[in-house]
Amino acid sequence: MLFVKRSTLESTEKIRVGEDGLGISGKVEKGTEEIGGKSFWEFLKENIIEWVMMSIGITLILIGVAQHFHWLENEADRGLVVRAGENSEGLAVDIAGAVVRPGVYQLSNDSRVNDLLVACGGLTQWVNQRFVERDLNRARLISDGEKIYIPYIGEEIAGAALSAGSGSKIDINKAAVGELESLSGIGFAYASAIIEYRQDKGSFSSIEEIKNVPGIGEKTFEKIKNSITIN
Repeated sequence: MLFVKRSTLESTEKIRVGEDGLGISGKVEKGTEEIGGKSFWEFLKENIIEWVMMSIGITLILIGVAQHFHWLENEADRGLVVRAGENSEGLAVDIAGAVVRPGVYQLSNDSRVNDLLVACGGLTQWVNQRFVERDLNRARLISDGEKIYIPYIGEEIAGAALSAGSGSKIDINKAAVGELESLSGIGFAYASAIIEYRQDKGSFSSIEEIKNVPGIGEKTFEKIKNSITIN
């Protein structure tokens, strides 16, 4: 019995001390402090760029998912109805998409898109900047019953769907490039030419006057005459 205890004690001592004098417990402790022969902090310092890039990537993915499912919108703001005054006179306009407070707003008859954006709290950080810079005409007069949708990042919306009024026709005196491009036979070049003509000559007095725009002849006019109007 004494022999067993002695052997057990010797074995325990060998396990604790080890033949090389370092000891298993010492090796385990050392292993927790070192990674590949380097301390944890040295490893982290050398790989900081990879850690940062990975963190940014994960954050962007989460933001993209939240944006796609509109999780960042305030539920209380959806379906909001705002009235500019006590009476029911004026324009009722519906705005949705990447704005702070989407909903139906009642504004004065001479209101413009910018007035509506101010009323709804402005654009969110998730707005499609390409659309804002190229297609959003803040100075355009808005119409009663109009629906305006501001696309999110990554969304591409046809011009006609972005600001469709109570009718289906596009007002060539107010339309932005994206809206004009939705017309048959009108690409970016012709749409830009229409806006340039409008800026130089003033508003169109009739839809037939659009034929004075360089490049737009009788054939093109026949294609679009039932889809355009002037106000």
